[in-house]
Amino acid sequence: MKRAHKDVVVERFNKLDFHDDALLSLNIQPPPKFCEWLKRASESADITMSVCIGARHLAKLGLPDGKMATTHHDFIKPYSEEFPKVHWVSGQRFVEGPKIATSAGVTAGIDLALRVFERYFGRKKALEAAWVNEYQGTA
Repeated sequence: MKRAHKDVVVERFNKLDFHDDALLSLNIQPPPKFCEWLKRASESADITMSVCIGARHLAKLGLPDGKMATTHHDFIKPYSEEFPKVHWVSGQRFVEGPKIATSAGVTAGIDLALRVFERYFGRKKALEAAWVNEYQGTA
């Protein structure tokens, strides 16, 4: 008999290590080991970015304090209350600063990724990357 999909998902979740991408997409507190790594990595990174509610992880570390950030529209208000030092912006697909960039949702994360790509490689290459990936969004 095949196991139910839910059982497989729970089993895989229980095996997650701090570096698994799936962990970042959940609105839970990541393990301290991950938080320590993220804080250290952001200090030397050109840019630290988050997608959707991943902005909460950055905010818990104080990375966007005093800066503008965005997240999924359902979380702007609660995050504004939880992290008052962050200037939460609604109605924008992404917010980009020199060191911190956040997107409003999962598909907005594609726009942000292409924008960051453009910072390094130029507009022409970013448009080529969007075309190669059949992306017809707002980039």
